[in-house]
Amino acid sequence: MMLNEVLLEAASSCRAISPSLFRFVAPAKCPGYLRAWLQHALSRGSFLVAKGRAGALIEPVPFDSECFGQLMGKLTWAWVPPGNSDDLVSAVLSEVRQHGLTHLTVRLDASHIWLVQALERNGFYMVDTQAMLARPLPADDAYLMSRCFEVSPFRPQDIDCIQLISSDAFKLSRFYTDPNLPTQSVEELHRRWVADDCNGRADSVLVARDGECILGYIACLYHPAEPEFGLPAQSEIDLIAVSSEARGRGVGTGLVEAALDHYSDQAARMTVETQGNNYPALNLYMKCGFRWITLAVTLHWFAGGRL
Repeated sequence: MMLNEVLLEAASSCRAISPSLFRFVAPAKCPGYLRAWLQHALSRGSFLVAKGRAGALIEPVPFDSECFGQLMGKLTWAWVPPGNSDDLVSAVLSEVRQHGLTHLTVRLDASHIWLVQALERNGFYMVDTQAMLARPLPADDAYLMSRCFEVSPFRPQDIDCIQLISSDAFKLSRFYTDPNLPTQSVEELHRRWVADDCNGRADSVLVARDGECILGYIACLYHPAEPEFGLPAQSEIDLIAVSSEARGRGVGTGLVEAALDHYSDQAARMTVETQGNNYPALNLYMKCGFRWITLAVTLHWFAGGRL
């Protein structure tokens, strides 16, 4: 099913859930951006659910599905006029079951409490809060702080150490807090995630070193400019981790500053998302000039119910 013009207008005017970067789209360009996203998503096996003037887009998540051995998806767009939330959530879950999905993720702005409550009434459970921060580029700051370590590009021989750091670095993530996801599988997911970043998914991976000892890394994505939607080029911190032994030495700050320097002449901004209760990370980003953009709530649904 594809959106007709009536649904497209409703989706643009009463959007409740959308991808995080959508907030940077020029307002007049939002319908076109939404249409382009939907066309691309539907060509990759996503499906639409419509209930009256409400609707939602469900996208499969092959990487998560492979890591956890079950069909998993995420609800990436939802438009919900007042009073239609429970009907839409019920229709979404009915369609999700028909497609064989057993796990679904929803992330929405924390201000939409009414929708969070509707999701919880229908079997979803909260697993995470996610803060989004942004930093304009280029910046005037000098990034050449005095360091007792080197920051340089990833080398293939670094991968084992980087994966070891990753398996223990993201304990606050939604995967760890979901009781329906085995810890061993969550650790493997993070090892594979950073391996994919090192093997080309990320635009750049920078590593902090003290001689031959790896202290931490930062992996960044690059989003080229989309002038047709008023979007400049932007960079995004995908993963950052510091080994437990190196914490408190300014490694995280040095990695973020190196990434800002790397993209200073390539992108208009850098964004990052982290858990709302990850206070050390929030302090780090704000110290590096990032400013809070929004707070989101993440909920999961599991076909067997919450453990």
